[in-house]
Amino acid sequence: MTPKEHERGQHPNAKATSNVRQELECFNKLVVRMQWSLAEALAGEVGMSSELDEMARTLFNGYIPAI
Repeated sequence: MTPKEHERGQHPNAKATSNVRQELECFNKLVVRMQWSLAEALAGEVGMSSELDEMARTLFNGYIPAI
């Protein structure tokens, strides 16, 4: 911990924790959206839309889709 961080009461991993929290928030939004879309598709309310197709393609390529 640097002296400035100690003076401000900041933990040395505060920035990393903040970044992880932001990533988790985005991932949680994505999971909720996927759950909602999957529930609709299984209920027969919608087919595989272009949005769902793009989401699947993005996940297959190892990226996080835009929400």
